[in-house]
Amino acid sequence: MPRTTTELPDALDNPDLRRRLGAQPIALFLDYDGTLTPIVARPELAVLADNVRTELERVAARCFVGIISGRDLADVRAMFGGDESADRSGGGATEADHLWFAGSHGFDVAAPDGTRTEFEEAHAHLDALGAAADDLERALVDIPGAWVERKRFAVATHFRQVDDARVPDVEEAVDRVLGAHEGLRKTGGKRIFELRPDVAWDKGRALWSLFERAGLARDDDLAVFIGDDVTDEDAFVALGDDGIGLVVADEARPTDADYRLSTPDDVRAFLAELATLLEGAAR
Repeated sequence: MPRTTTELPDALDNPDLRRRLGAQPIALFLDYDGTLTPIVARPELAVLADNVRTELERVAARCFVGIISGRDLADVRAMFGGDESADRSGGGATEADHLWFAGSHGFDVAAPDGTRTEFEEAHAHLDALGAAADDLERALVDIPGAWVERKRFAVATHFRQVDDARVPDVEEAVDRVLGAHEGLRKTGGKRIFELRPDVAWDKGRALWSLFERAGLARDDDLAVFIGDDVTDEDAFVALGDDGIGLVVADEARPTDADYRLSTPDDVRAFLAELATLLEGAAR
C-alpha cells in the first residue's frame, strides 16, 4: 500500500539500505529530469552538472546503469554526449557509450553499442500523435506560456509558465484533443500533460525489459530505480519485492517507493555513496 514520501526513510547514509545494496550485484536505473538535474523552465536547460556526471561515471564503472526518461531517445542521449547520427566507428568514447537508454518512457531503447529497439505496438499510433500535436498547437495559441513538445512516441503540453488561473483551460484543450483521436491516453507529470499511445507499456515494463536484455537475473541482481515524477511510480510498482525504489521529492505525496531523497543534489550524494560502496566491494 502506498505511503507518503515524507513517511519514507532517508536514503542517505542509511545503514539498512547500505546492507541491501552490498548484498548482491546492483543494476541501477534513473530518470533524468528532476532526478539527475533540477526541473527547469525548458528541457534544453536541464544540463547535467559535472559533479553529478563524475559520480554517475564512478557507478557505471562498477555496475549496469540505465536511464529511463520521458524525453525522446536522441534528446536524452545528447544530454550525456551521445549522438545517434554520429559515425560510431570514429571519434572518442562518450559517457553515453557506457549506458543503456530508454526514451519516451521506454518506447525507444538504445543499448551501449548503439543497437536501437522500438516498442512495435506504438507505431500504429504515430499518425494520431502527429495530428494531436497539430491540434494542440492551434488550441493553445491563445494561452500565454503553454507550449507543445512533439516527441516520437508522445506529445507533451507544458504549462510551467502558464498562470494558474489558465491551467484548467490547458487541460480542457488537451482533453478535447484526446477525445478527437483514438488510441491515445493522457498522463500527467510536473506541470505537464502528455498524450501517449494507449498500449500496455510504461517505465516499469521498460525497466524489466532492459534488465533482461542486459542479461541480468532477478535472483542474482538487485534492481534499483531513482525517479521523481508520477510517471516513475510505474517503475516503483513494477519493482515490487525484486528491487528498491528511491523517490526524489521534497513535498508530501503518495508513492510506492521504499526510500526518499529530497533533491537532485541528494541524488548526487547517494551516487557518491553507492560508488564508494561498489569500489570497496571490488577490492
